[in-house]
Amino acid sequence: MAEFEPDREGPSLYAVLPGRPFFDEIVKALLRDFGDDLGVLPSIRIFVPSRRSARALKEAFVRHAPKGVILLPRITATADLSEDDFPTGDLVPGALLSEAPAAAVKRLKLAGIYDKAKLDAGDPVSWHGALMAAGQLSQTSDMLADHGITADDLEALAEAPELGEGAKHWQSILSVLTVVTKDYPRWLAGEGMVDGRVRRAQLLARLGEALARDRSRLILAAGFLGTSPPTEAFLKTVAGLDNGAVVLPALDQAMTDEAWETIEAPHPQSAYKALLEKTFDGLPRSAVRLLGLAESEGAARRELLSMALMPARSTHHWAEAFSSFRERQDAGQALEGLKVAVARTSDEEADFIALKLRSVLEEEGKSAYLVTADRLLGRRVAAKLEGWGIEIDDSGGAPLRGSFRATFLRLIARVMAEPSDAVALAGLIHHQLFGLGMKASDRRPLVAAFDRFLRGRRPREGWDGLAESLTDEWRAFPGKANREDDAVKRCEELLVKLREVFLATRRPDEAPVAQRLEVHLAIAEALAATDSEEGRERLYRFEDGEVLRPHLEQLLAHPDLLGQSSAEDYPDIFDTLLDGPSFRPPGGQHPRLSVYGVLEARLQTADLVIVGGLQEGVWPGDAAVDPFLSRSMRAGLGLPSPDAEIGRVAHDFLDFAAQPEVLLTRAERRGRSPQRASRLMLRLESFLKELDKDGTYDETAQLRAWAAGRFAHEGRATPAKPPRPNPPVDKRPDRLSVSNIGTWLRDPYAIYGDKVLGLRKFRSYDEPFGSRERGDVLHKLFEVFIQGHLEDPVDEIEEELERRLDFVLDAFDVPEEQRLLNSKFLTTGLKVFAAQERKLRERGHAAAIEERGEMALKAGGRDITLRAVADRIDLFTDGGGHIIDYKLGGQASLAEAEHFSPQLFLCAMMLREGCFDPPGAVEPEQISFLRMKFASGEKIDELFPAKVSAKKGQRISSGELLADQLATFERNFYEWLEVQYKDGTPFLSQVRPFKSGSAGDYDELARRSEWAEAQGDDD
Repeated sequence: MAEFEPDREGPSLYAVLPGRPFFDEIVKALLRDFGDDLGVLPSIRIFVPSRRSARALKEAFVRHAPKGVILLPRITATADLSEDDFPTGDLVPGALLSEAPAAAVKRLKLAGIYDKAKLDAGDPVSWHGALMAAGQLSQTSDMLADHGITADDLEALAEAPELGEGAKHWQSILSVLTVVTKDYPRWLAGEGMVDGRVRRAQLLARLGEALARDRSRLILAAGFLGTSPPTEAFLKTVAGLDNGAVVLPALDQAMTDEAWETIEAPHPQSAYKALLEKTFDGLPRSAVRLLGLAESEGAARRELLSMALMPARSTHHWAEAFSSFRERQDAGQALEGLKVAVARTSDEEADFIALKLRSVLEEEGKSAYLVTADRLLGRRVAAKLEGWGIEIDDSGGAPLRGSFRATFLRLIARVMAEPSDAVALAGLIHHQLFGLGMKASDRRPLVAAFDRFLRGRRPREGWDGLAESLTDEWRAFPGKANREDDAVKRCEELLVKLREVFLATRRPDEAPVAQRLEVHLAIAEALAATDSEEGRERLYRFEDGEVLRPHLEQLLAHPDLLGQSSAEDYPDIFDTLLDGPSFRPPGGQHPRLSVYGVLEARLQTADLVIVGGLQEGVWPGDAAVDPFLSRSMRAGLGLPSPDAEIGRVAHDFLDFAAQPEVLLTRAERRGRSPQRASRLMLRLESFLKELDKDGTYDETAQLRAWAAGRFAHEGRATPAKPPRPNPPVDKRPDRLSVSNIGTWLRDPYAIYGDKVLGLRKFRSYDEPFGSRERGDVLHKLFEVFIQGHLEDPVDEIEEELERRLDFVLDAFDVPEEQRLLNSKFLTTGLKVFAAQERKLRERGHAAAIEERGEMALKAGGRDITLRAVADRIDLFTDGGGHIIDYKLGGQASLAEAEHFSPQLFLCAMMLREGCFDPPGAVEPEQISFLRMKFASGEKIDELFPAKVSAKKGQRISSGELLADQLATFERNFYEWLEVQYKDGTPFLSQVRPFKSGSAGDYDELARRSEWAEAQGDDD
């Protein structure tokens, strides 16, 4: 009896059981029917859903057809259906259908219609907002077109009592949607086009009519789920042909008829139940014939899955069904080839999957694929496989928006809108496409200098602001203070070149997006050019460039649809315009391993199937939320529930989990968030635990051991030892600041990294205005005030400080919001300074403010220069000196200063030696920490107490106490310095941390976390 024998009395439907190789079963059936006369095969037509499934069908023929040359059946993917796929003569030239607009063009037109509709409704949106809404609106439009919903249907729904009693929000949205469904078809008609979904539905309908006259030996429609009315109608047509048949994938025949009747979305079989009931007029499931000879193979697994995924209204039969199943002799076969692994994190899950895929290659000819709804997991697995030199690409491709060349264009758009965006500007100049018409050897020094300039606080606004920022005294960057370094000149040179390119063609604030896009691309070509290649050539080459260029040309071909935008909004608009297209990154497609999305994996075959990312919200995903149609509105229009898509994903899970060899994986955490197991996995695992008390199906421990073996060495791990670098004396630093001495006392290794190795921590881009900047502002304000009144009496100190404050804030480019946030701190600082200043001027006057000085030292036969900047030096009326350090935060005491932060004592030594000019050589009589954080001037500590003690926390030292402390300090300091400049003295890491857990800039270089933990470091 022939496998394919169409039913002359009713529709001919066949099915392949879950877990069976779909196209392999079809090919084997065809070969059984026509193996004696393979010349018949070209007279067979087979329709499949997609190009990928068409390739899979051809590969199945390669696997099973006899050796030699054979002609295959005519295979057509309905996703790319065109008039060329019709039987010859069935479509005359006059009957050709109108063309459909490209997806990008449709989105632009819908955005324009939506924008106007919202404006007319008195609720205007930005053009960027309209483009964002048009993306979802396009999907809603496709669904309405598939189901034949017109503007009349929407107007009727608006008058329905149930909606009239609902939220006004939905009524407003429905009115806008009605306008869209009227205006968009009207525009299409004017352009002589038809919507893409409507065109496909018309093609399928005409194809069905043509197939009724087709005399092919056999016509098959294989692999369709029947998820849209046009497809369902096409399936009904093919199944009703005398020479036609429909083959359904993964139909569950193990479920009881009672349970089948209770199925509703989102059950895995809900799509088939609806198809049989609605499309095929209540055709019973028993009328669907099974395809394939080995029905018993995998039967236990299929029954287990059918039972685990039983419809909710039939779960009262679970206990009875499971008890009966467990007593079967073949119950144990359900676990053969089925494994589960639960990882702690998403990264560990990727390790598990990569290791399992790698193990497949150990067996000759064996194949495997990963299927996951989590694209990030797929990319992680591909990256981990690269560690073994295995290139495997994600079948879904990568979004064009995130591609190498699109990223370059997006950075340019950001800089066009805001040139002082340090992050975007740094990303642009470091991008590999950035050439600026220069040789790489000439460009790199400019880029390196400009990058250092961009770090720290954000530059001033605009191109002029960038140039002004280069001259800001407070904006320090490496090379700026060194006259022998031309860092500033390099920055200026690069800035001039950038300005020339970006300002060559300027547009007003409001301009057509098409004009901005043309200017944008001209800038991109100028920036991408090198000394030997044109920018246009570099910009549009390779895989992403070949997709990017036609997409941009398509946008520019419709300038009237691109709308208007401000310069500020353009970057977001450009990002949105890049949404949609995807490209396949460079890299080989592995002959035996693949990574698929859920849609791509349908109907694919491999020896091992790994189903990854089985967390709730991922597989299945949450029910889609349509911002234009609520659930009740969908029901009123006769549209499928959002749960229907969950049912299709659950159907895929049923098919994948029924494969002969399958690994199901999930992670307990994703990033910092705990994850719940998928509802599908929860059901299945509850049965597995009862069926296999020993948990032999759980492969977690084995895969975790494999991962440990890959990343660990044999035996117990040995932590790194604390570093003890010991450079020769002539390599030790010969220039030190007083703050360097404090660092050396606490963390010698930091001095080694900074002064010996020359490594310095880079500042971040766009650093916020913080405590350091607040301190700089107050220091500058005090400097400006004191420079103007070194010896003059001042009555209204606080008032003058307030008058000068705005000038200083402007000089430091302090944003308005930071002025408001820090107003209390600044006001308090001014009050405290004014109160302290009055007390200071009672005994003397300011002699120097922010004064720089240097002192020559000798140690270990080396000449050493010690540098300092004294916050303030006062001279008492009796001629003694007063060293003052303004403390703007934290706690400071002289006890700490003497032993760990000796800046004040070192400045006192330098003052006595005449290293500050002014005031010259002066005997230090007092040193003081002056804090700026008191609640009011009335609570300020006494600056000139009658008696000063060396008690803990003291912030002032003067008179005999200071003389004794300074003598002791000086002796200890020189002894310490000699030791540090002696061969054999190592630079140890964090010998005296400020407090437990203090992190230093060089801790990672010293690998401190390893040896400190091993030593039980509890400093």
